Amino acid sequence: MQSVKLAGSRPKISSQDRSSLIKLASSLPKGSPERRAILSGLTKVSYTNQTNKEEVSKALTGGKEFANADLSHVDLRAANFTQANLEGADLRDSNLDRVNFSGAKMSYALMAEVDINGANFSGADMRLALIPNASAVKANFSKANLSGADLIGSLLLNADLTGANLSKARLNKVNLTGAKLDGAKLDGIQFDDDTEWPDGFTPPKK
Repeated sequence: MQSVKLAGSRPKISSQDRSSLIKLASSLPKGSPERRAILSGLTKVSYTNQTNKEEVSKALTGGKEFANADLSHVDLRAANFTQANLEGADLRDSNLDRVNFSGAKMSYALMAEVDINGANFSGADMRLALIPNASAVKANFSKANLSGADLIGSLLLNADLTGANLSKARLNKVNLTGAKLDGAKLDGIQFDDDTEWPDGFTPPKK
């Protein structure tokens, strides 16, 4: 029997498929039509394991295993993700202000437009994470691995990036006013004329 698609319904994909698409998008050149298409498409689908009470409840009661979980569009300010596995997790448009992510595994996490003001990511593995247009005022990224991460358009006012690995990270249009960059690895970073640096800081040559 031929299936019928209801008007207004959204296509569904699994968390594993979402994770694969996030990894693919991370590997594509910034601004490429293919990359934009993938990221745009991810905002228009629903997931077979859509944000649900079980995942949120687990996050609020100290759970540690959230690989590929959908935790988007929720308020998780009371959560503690210390040493948690959030690889490939979807945290888009969530409120994560002052949440503790220290030592967490967050490679390929999707964190577009999140509120992470005052959050603690010290020592977290955030390789190739997608964090565009985030608000990360006074966030702590000390000794975090942000290599290859996409931070385009994010607000990192007074953020602590001491000893962080930002190699090959995308910092276009990022506001780093007042940020601490002592000992940070900045080789191969991407930035533009709209990137705002701390006073007195000399960015590496392009």
